[in-house]
Amino acid sequence: MTALQKSPDLKQALRKEQDAIDQQDSLARELSSKLSQVGGATLDTQLALRADIVNGITSLKHDAGQAKNEETRLVCLRTFNQLWVEGIESGQAAMENNRDFARAEFYFQMMSDVTPNDPWPALLLAEANALRGDRKRACKVLREAIKRGLKNPEAIEKDANLQSMRPDPEFQQIIAGLRAQAGSQPAH
Repeated sequence: MTALQKSPDLKQALRKEQDAIDQQDSLARELSSKLSQVGGATLDTQLALRADIVNGITSLKHDAGQAKNEETRLVCLRTFNQLWVEGIESGQAAMENNRDFARAEFYFQMMSDVTPNDPWPALLLAEANALRGDRKRACKVLREAIKRGLKNPEAIEKDANLQSMRPDPEFQQIIAGLRAQAGSQPAH
């Protein structure tokens, strides 16, 4: 153990790891600050922040895909994931703790724009719309989540944030369509 601790290779690896952590922190700092500013901002400022955030996070995803070396790719990918989760969690906090559905939708829409093939932000948008009483918009966004790959009708039916939707005929149609799709899928 003593030999390992004194190893130049270990010291170099630890330095490299710390450099990657510092680089990730540096990349995330400005966008994370902008994510936290959204809540108290005016509408015009929110729109400007939104453009900066979406562009910045999307650039990180692009940079991760285009990186020439593995370390750079991993730093960009970790930073992207960190900021995406921060956006989702900010929306969830606004929705669940503060019942601020407009702010929640703002965050969920940003993260949906950043990951246009991911069903989760669309499902969260549907939940926020359902909780604020906009069933029509909730159904529209729920259909989008399904197009993006949401496949479990039971999970949607049991989703506590979608309970107000259960008697809605359009919601029932969505669930029936999803059940039919699931029934026609070949078993693995």
